[in-house]
Amino acid sequence: NLTASVFFRGKNSSTMVFDGQGMFFQMPRTASPFLQVAAGKSVKLQNLVLKDFSPVHIRLAAGASLVFGDNVYIQLADNAAPVTTSFVFDGARSVIDGRGKFLTLGAPDAVLVNDGKDVTFKDMTVLGLRSTGTAHTLRCAGANAQVVFDDAKLVVDSFFNMIRGNVFVRNHVAIKGRGTTFAWTSAGSLTIDSNA
Repeated sequence: NLTASVFFRGKNSSTMVFDGQGMFFQMPRTASPFLQVAAGKSVKLQNLVLKDFSPVHIRLAAGASLVFGDNVYIQLADNAAPVTTSFVFDGARSVIDGRGKFLTLGAPDAVLVNDGKDVTFKDMTVLGLRSTGTAHTLRCAGANAQVVFDDAKLVVDSFFNMIRGNVFVRNHVAIKGRGTTFAWTSAGSLTIDSNA
């Protein structure tokens, strides 16, 4: 349980992997950066739990990126800020656990799932699903990417098009939006689990 922020500089490398080996980072209750990545550097997190997480806890310098790899478990904070950058998921078994809270996708590729990778949205309301031209707030980058919705409510802003990848529905999932469209044009599969 750290009280200071974690700053990734990568002195001799532009790409870093941080393997938490099952430990957790407790995010501060204030809206201050906790995970910071230096300019031009890329960090992949794996085997890590981020507790009480909000997008405001990340600060990326120019040209920097933070990628969620294998076994990253994100527990949302009570008042998680909108996702205004791109959260890239490039691993297996990563989960965003809302614990009954809201997550607003406020930017193109706010959640991007790389080909062959997956992410689960669990026990949450996802706001801001929309497609504008070729920009999508939630997008699978390839035919073998997968998004799992598990006890989730999906709120479509106006028009949202799932153009590629696979979707798996678990437990109770609701799609909402007055006068809106949720389009499925992916060649991938839409699977509804037993008793879902």
